[in-house]
Parts: sequence; C-alpha cells; structure tokens
Amino acid sequence: MSTNVGFFCKSYRGDFIPLRQLLETFHAHNPEDLQLTLSLPDNDRVLFESAFSESRRNVRIVADESYCGEDLSRFPGWHAQQICKLMSWRVMEADHYAVLDSDCYLIRDIRRADLEPTLIYKNVACASYLRTVLKPENSNLVRYLRDELTIGPELFPAEPTDIVDRLSDFVHLKDLPQDNPGAVERSDVPMKTFGRKRWLYSQPGQIFSAALLRDLLSFFGRHNLTAGDAISISPWEYNWYGEFAATHAYRDTEFRISPFLHFQEKKDLEFARQQKFTEETLQKKFWVIQMAARHLAEPRFEDLLGAD
Repeated sequence: MSTNVGFFCKSYRGDFIPLRQLLETFHAHNPEDLQLTLSLPDNDRVLFESAFSESRRNVRIVADESYCGEDLSRFPGWHAQQICKLMSWRVMEADHYAVLDSDCYLIRDIRRADLEPTLIYKNVACASYLRTVLKPENSNLVRYLRDELTIGPELFPAEPTDIVDRLSDFVHLKDLPQDNPGAVERSDVPMKTFGRKRWLYSQPGQIFSAALLRDLLSFFGRHNLTAGDAISISPWEYNWYGEFAATHAYRDTEFRISPFLHFQEKKDLEFARQQKFTEETLQKKFWVIQMAARHLAEPRFEDLLGAD
C-alpha cells in the first residue's frame, strides 16, 4: 500500500536567496505534485508570503514554534535548525520525507517510489560507508560516479550482535561549551552511544521515516533529554538518526547511499570540472546537489563549468 511521502525544509529569512532556487527546482522536478513542508520562524512567514507569492504551489508553511517544543532563541542558529529537523515528525503529513536545506537544489525528478522503503522494510535511512561529499581525496565517490565501484553489503552497516546504550556517558556534554570538546569529538558521540565501531555517513542529506524518528526521540526521552539536549551533546542530527537505525531498527530499515551530493569549497567544484562531471553526469546517481551557501559564491554546480 502506498504511503504518504513528501519533503521538509527548515529555512529563515537569511536563506531566502538560495531558497528561491530550491523552490524553482522543486517545482521543476516534482512530477507527482508531492508536498514540501517549509518551516520558518513565525516572524518570517509574512515576509515569505510576500516575497514568494509565485512559488506557493505544493508548499505548506508551518511555524517553527508550533511544533519544535523548544525555546529556539536559546540555541545557535545551526543547532535550532537541527532541533526542528528532529522534531519535524510532529508536523509532517508524510510517513517518509526527504529533508532539504535551503542551499539544496534538485537536479532530477523525484517520485513517490524514490522516497518509500522497498520490499519488507518499514523505514529508510541514508547511511552507508560512502561519503557523498565530492573532494579530490574521496576516490570512492569518484569511482561511484564513473560506475567503477561495486555496490555490495560491505558499503552498508552489518546487523548488530547486541544493542548498547551508552548515552548516559555523554549527557554532561550538553552543559559544556561547544568547543570543549570540539566538533570532531562530539561527532563521534552517536556512534559511541550505540556501541558501533565504524563511522556511518549519514550526512549531507537524509530521508526521514517518521516512525523511526519518533522512536529516536522516545529513546532520548527515556534519558530525560529533549531534542535540544541531544543536539547540544552532539550537533549532528542525521548521525543520531543513522546510528539509531543501524542498531535499534536494523531489520526494519532499508539503508541507502545518500542521494545528496555536497560541495564544500571552490576547489572541490574545480576538481569536478577537471573530471568533466556535469549535472547530467551527477543526476545518474544523485537527486539533489547541496552547495555550502556560507562558503561558496556559486549557487549552482554548473555555474563554474564555463570558466576558463
């Protein structure tokens, strides 16, 4: 039986320039009229409705404050964004949904079947051992784009032999400054919490299954933690989701290589150009390109292709 599927994006007025591109490509590559739920601070809703009056088709607007359950003003902006994503199941009308950032744009059509789990699975998690950030040193991704990488079980998590819960070892981190310890050490916390030994790549983009996300938040609740607490401990919302799926929901979850391709720096775009990659090349493996809006002047990958 078909399930409800869709898209979720957390944005705000400071990201309205890249958001316009995202919405343009969403409309261009949404042949089945799936719904995008766009979450904005309540104070930004009127501005959005004025600035984007022509881009409202299949877009549902919700206020962050209506569902996130936190005083978001207490958190840095990038933490608040992640909290909204973890709590998005409260406001979504979809069972499975792709989570988009404002600096994403679609490069191919996305259909219902792309977002639903297949066969016997109940959930989807984009969590594998292939990192989908294009860099010169990421040779496996280059091979993947050239159809030279064998896709087998070794690229995905193995069934856990036991279920571990070490979250109590890390609860104290929520009350420490974010640079003590820093981002690298904190990024390992979800993996260590569930007793896994090898890093899963659950970034840069994700497909959430609402039931699995609810279970993750129930897990935090059993430790008397909120979504905000979890992000204060380790600000990697997709890592929490992927590592939880790989342990607590392994048999019910279809693990996939992320359909999001991320560019972080100008030199990475230049490397892709040297490899003669084009959006036509990339769309054979990826649905979405995500440009690091705070670090790249180029809003699209192909903006660089005509350069000398």
